[in-house]
Amino acid sequence: MAIMFLKHRREKTIFKQSHMGKLNDGYQDRLSLIGDFLKFKPFVHLGCMLVRRGVIESHSLRFTKGIKIAEDVEFIAKLFYHSRSVCYVDKFVYNWIRRPQSETKARSLVMFQHIAVMRRLVNYFKGLGEFELARFIEEQILPIAFAQVVGILACNRLNYKNWTRMIEHPIIKSYLSKPSIKYLDLSKSHFHRQMVVAHEIIRLSPPLLYLLLRGVRKYYKIFGG
Repeated sequence: MAIMFLKHRREKTIFKQSHMGKLNDGYQDRLSLIGDFLKFKPFVHLGCMLVRRGVIESHSLRFTKGIKIAEDVEFIAKLFYHSRSVCYVDKFVYNWIRRPQSETKARSLVMFQHIAVMRRLVNYFKGLGEFELARFIEEQILPIAFAQVVGILACNRLNYKNWTRMIEHPIIKSYLSKPSIKYLDLSKSHFHRQMVVAHEIIRLSPPLLYLLLRGVRKYYKIFGG
């Protein structure tokens, strides 16, 4: 396995957002980097990356056609795996604009494409013989991913009756019932903390999570964000 070293270069500016969390200096392997990325500890997306074209072409990395949610997560996880090194700079260079018509604000089942992305990553890494990484995604990432999906649907005002029927589906319920609090890292991105806390609340009381997220949506509508 090739070693991946994460360096912190200050001579060039790539990105910084205060809620994104920070990558740790000195990752010794790509698997730990991919693991933290999939837990949203550092909230990284392609809009804040510079990528060598040779890495993309030599490994035939492409976006999956027809995917509207988390397509960049799948691409970046594969990119991290095949990269020999990853560098970042702790600087701010651009503003992120959220659109009201964004797919992440939808109330439809398109949100479950995020789950499909994680399952494809499981199969992808199994195909590369990375069974430990595939098992890690299945056991640790998918429960948080399910919490993210149902949480977003609640926040986006999916009808409560339909929402409760959805989370009672045997497969969804089995993932939501798995504990994840031990993976919470308060030093990491807000998004990571939100996903893990949402997962724990829904295990305790689904109605409480629904009401809480509807309240959060109303707060942002009034105060912005």
